[in-house]
Amino acid sequence: RDIYVEGGLLPKEVFKLREVKTGECLTYLGPMGTHPQGGAVATVLPCDLDLAKFRSLHLEGQKWHARNRDPATGKCCSAIGSWNTDQCLVRPSQGTVSTGVCDVSGRQVAP
Repeated sequence: RDIYVEGGLLPKEVFKLREVKTGECLTYLGPMGTHPQGGAVATVLPCDLDLAKFRSLHLEGQKWHARNRDPATGKCCSAIGSWNTDQCLVRPSQGTVSTGVCDVSGRQVAP
């Protein structure tokens, strides 16, 4: 229970993150599952984009959910993660957001 529920691995819901000005959705640009290099990026792309046309992209890369145990409460959640991956949003950059391996224990502090 501690890992799967409080760590956010079994989310109650998934959602899209839409940029207000353009109406585009935050899209994870890495593979599903465990990322072999440990990190990737996300950027905004049209919400209705057919991700199946891009061989290397996660088909559900526009779905996000709450992740990681909150160290202050021991309950979920203290981060936002890409659905069906090990990746959480880490830090914004110029036109992208870096992702890194989620820490379901809640011990990791974002840089």
